[in-house]
Amino acid sequence: MIENIYLANEGAYDATGTKLEGLRKLNFIFGSNGSGKTTISRVIEGSGTFPDCQVTWAGGSPLETRVYNKDFVEKHFDAESRLKGIYTFGENVVVAEKIKTLKGEADAIKSELHRLRKVLSGDDGTSGKQKEREVLATQFLEDVWIAKGKLSDLKDAFTGLNNDKKKFRDRYLIEASSNFATVRDTAEVGKTPRLCSRGR
Repeated sequence: MIENIYLANEGAYDATGTKLEGLRKLNFIFGSNGSGKTTISRVIEGSGTFPDCQVTWAGGSPLETRVYNKDFVEKHFDAESRLKGIYTFGENVVVAEKIKTLKGEADAIKSELHRLRKVLSGDDGTSGKQKEREVLATQFLEDVWIAKGKLSDLKDAFTGLNNDKKKFRDRYLIEASSNFATVRDTAEVGKTPRLCSRGR
C-alpha cells in the first residue's frame, strides 16, 4: 500500500509542497475543481514525469496501479459518439478515431464532387461546361459545313457526304487526325506541270 505522497510544483501544488501522510488501504480524497485531485491520481499512476513529487510505498515495493481519472476517460472512451449515451471503450477508440478521420476525408471528397458537378452541369443542372461543350459542338458542325460549301467544285469527292452534316463532320475529323499528306492550295493544283511521254 501507499504510505505517503509528496506533491510539489505540479498543478495546484506550489514549490513548498504538500504531503499526504497516515494513508490506509482505503483513502477518500475530495476537494473542489482545480484543488489537485487529478494531479494526485497522475502521480500515483506514474506514467508521467513529476520530478518534485514522490510516492512512498510500504516496504519500498511499488504495486501495479489502476487509475480512473479524466485522462483515462479521454484515452479510452469515445464520448463524441453520435448515439447519445453510447460510448466506445478500449481499442475500439482507435477504430472510432479512424472512422472519424475517414468520415472527414469522405466529406471532403463529397464536397469536391459537388463542386465538380456544379462546374460540369451548372446550378440548374443544364448549364456549365457540359452546355458549353454542346454549344461548341453545334457551332463546329456548322463551321465545317459552311467550309464545305465553299468547295462546291469538289462535290464529287464528297459523294455520300453532300447531304449529311454529321457524316461530313465525322469524315473531316477522321481525315484531320489520320491524313498527314501535304496540304496544297486548290489554285496551285491546276498549275502543276504535267509530264507526258509518247510512245514511238
